Amino acid sequence: MNKFTKNALAILVNFAFCTNQLLGDLPPITFESAEWVPLQSVTHDPNSGWQIQSGNAIVSPNGEGFNGGRALKLPVNMANETRVARLISWNSSESVAFIDLRIKPAADPLGTVATLRVNGSQIAFQVPSSASPGQVWVLHGEDGNPSPLVPQSEWLRTAGTFAVGPGINSANGYMRVTIRQDYQKNVWDLSLDGKLVAADLAFEERGPSLQQIEFYGSKTG
Repeated sequence: MNKFTKNALAILVNFAFCTNQLLGDLPPITFESAEWVPLQSVTHDPNSGWQIQSGNAIVSPNGEGFNGGRALKLPVNMANETRVARLISWNSSESVAFIDLRIKPAADPLGTVATLRVNGSQIAFQVPSSASPGQVWVLHGEDGNPSPLVPQSEWLRTAGTFAVGPGINSANGYMRVTIRQDYQKNVWDLSLDGKLVAADLAFEERGPSLQQIEFYGSKTG
């Protein structure tokens, strides 16, 4: 479910979720040391770490990635949004997953496909035609026991925003995107740059385990 509609009630409901969580004065999110692996090629080969499912993707030169490094880049594709996936080997005995990324998303028009999809969670980085900064939207799904305030799948605007420069169709810089998926309680949360912006979201068509992270490219940026 990548196409979506939005309404004022949904916005108010999700801000209520965020407010209740933020008032708890949660400590900053910290992680164990990263486990670095060699940068893998981006191909259609099912045995590679990254898979191109449609469109095209490249590994950028030094300087275009976070802190001057390299990055996985999804160039503009006017005919079809690029779609790439990163395969994940998940231990099914673990009940909570943290997906922690540094991304510089395209600033898509409202109403287009999600930017990031992972095991029942969907996130979209979009900019209204008449407003700035960019807005961050999440899909509150129907899986499990969703909130009675939102009984059906609904796209909700979060408290998160991102800066977009004049005349460009992407974020000004990289942001840290952290997804927490709780498979025991069947809910997920989203943090941007270490700050909680959406909480207690229901999954939508979550699989039995975490198998891959999917990125969607853009027709505009």
